[in-house]
Parts: sequence; C-alpha cells; structure tokens
Amino acid sequence: MDPTLFSLLQAYSSLKHPRLLSFPSHLPFSQVHDFLLSSVLLNPHLLQYPPSHTYQLFFWKWVIEHLEPLLENEEDAEIDQRVYDQLISLVAMSKPVAHDVVSPPTPSFVTYYWNLTVRSGSLASTDAIFPEYHSVTLFESRTTIENGTTGLRTWRASLILAQFLIRNPSMTCANSLFAIFTCHLAILVNKTILELGSGAGFLGLVVADIQVSRAEVTGHNALYLTDVNDAVLRRCYENTRLSCSRRIAHVARRAAKSFQMRLTCMNAYLSSR
Repeated sequence: MDPTLFSLLQAYSSLKHPRLLSFPSHLPFSQVHDFLLSSVLLNPHLLQYPPSHTYQLFFWKWVIEHLEPLLENEEDAEIDQRVYDQLISLVAMSKPVAHDVVSPPTPSFVTYYWNLTVRSGSLASTDAIFPEYHSVTLFESRTTIENGTTGLRTWRASLILAQFLIRNPSMTCANSLFAIFTCHLAILVNKTILELGSGAGFLGLVVADIQVSRAEVTGHNALYLTDVNDAVLRRCYENTRLSCSRRIAHVARRAAKSFQMRLTCMNAYLSSR
C-alpha cells in the first residue's frame, strides 16, 4: 500500500484537519479514488465508529476538491456517486450557525493505528482489513475542557509515551529515557500494571494490546485504569467496552483507596490468546 494513501486513512480516523493534509496528486486518479472509496468511505470499522459529522463534511469537501482536477487527465473516469451522496447527506445534517457564533466541536470516535512489527513505526490509527496494523478506538471529547475536566480526550503526552512503549515493549530502565517514570518497561508483559489518571483510556488500551500481542505472553496479565472524576471513569469504561476493544480487555469495576483518596478503578483482565 502506498504510504501516502494510508496516511489519508490515518488522518481521517484521527480527525486531522484537511488543511494540514497533503493530497497524493502524484498518484493515478483511479488508485486514489478507489482507496478513498473502499478503505475510507466504505471501511466497515469507520462506518461503525465514524468521525464526527462536522469533520466528515470538511474532509469529503476537501477530497472532492482535489479529486475533480485529476479527472482532466482521465478518460471515461468519474467520481463514484456514493462520494457525492456522502457529502450531500452531511450537508443536509449540518445545522445552520450564525456567523458570530462559534460552536464547540462535538465528541467523536477516534481510531489510532500502529504496527508492532516495525520498531520505527509511528503511532497513528487502522482497521482489521489491514491485519498488519493494530488499533485502538475511543470516543473522545474534542474540546480542552468538558464537564469541568480535561480527562475526556487523549493528550499529546499520552501519544508520545504510547509510541515509546510500542517501540520498546521490553526495554529496561538502564537504557530508557523514561527511567524516572518506570523502573522496568518489561513489566508490560506478564505483569499487573496500574495507571494513575487513565483519562479516556487510550494509553491503557495500547498497553493491553501490547501485552496480549507479545509472543512471550504466558502468564496472567492485569491492567488497572484509575482516575478521580466519575465522568472520566465512565468514558474510560465505555471505551473499554467497545466491541473493537473486547479482544484485549474484559472489564470489571471496583473501588480502591490510594493516598487516602477514593479512586474508582476499572480492572481490565486481559484475554489470553
């Protein structure tokens, strides 16, 4: 698969604004068009866990604006009607907003992809139709603060730490820049892990996937995701219960005390393979 095409899927899945994207105009129209149709618009995973309507509207307008000029060099080629139908339906669903009113972005599903077989691979987000990639899907807030908390979305620090763990799942602190935070990164395998301040659950689900994906997994893995805000815990719990996450986590809910502070914990016992 051409990496520039897959980057479009990654961008769409993670709601990257179109103005930050680069359209692969160097590729043939049919190659780009067919990928966008089959792997993005008709992607079964993204149909079940779609980006917000607002983002989809921006994205497909951008796609059509770039696809149509490519038709000038093609004979007997056209944009599939389903692409236009998608844009029309999104426009119909959008609500008119006064020019002086700025509406906050709505919560949305977000999917992140990575490849455990490529140590230098970067974190992004895919679907089972690309079996060489792993993925985590979350329902996230798109605002900085919602319901009085910042824990309903994934922050850049979590993305960076997750990328480091994906690249170095068995690295010990002797060789780790993160030695101040963790003594043994090898604890990701066959160990019990506690995350303080799990937020929407992104990092915990990545760790869970690493645990069950490592060939040397033979023992019992347990992952505890904790936070102090009820809304955050509810969001985290719901994200671990998404059908696309059940391969890596069976979740139960319990209460615990830490530093004299009552924490509600979600205990994710990882399924064995």
